[in-house]
Amino acid sequence: MLSNLGVRRAYFNLLSQQRRYVNTQEFTGGFKGLAFTTDQGDIPFVVDTDCPGNRVYGMNEKELTLYREADWSFMDRDGSKWTKVAGFDAYDATMYQYSNIGAHRRNTHFLLADITEG
Repeated sequence: MLSNLGVRRAYFNLLSQQRRYVNTQEFTGGFKGLAFTTDQGDIPFVVDTDCPGNRVYGMNEKELTLYREADWSFMDRDGSKWTKVAGFDAYDATMYQYSNIGAHRRNTHFLLADITEG
């Protein structure tokens, strides 16, 4: 599940008011966050500051695939991978990859809208 800080705060406040202990989910990198507990196991509740307000997006990661044309590579369109940065003792290079995310079963994802933020 993915949302912004205000919706996560509202979910946390809901659990705190019911005097329940909040389950935490440990993510890669050592970050701990909230989890939504179901009978099938915990679903991580991830915060993204760029996520639109008053919404929760649910994604089934097993049904998403990253399609890419090729692996990462450096752009070499003008004969050199490196270009001089004007006014500095530095060089610049551009790394790129053309990719797209595809959903195999779109009905496994959801959107909860019109949620009051906390």
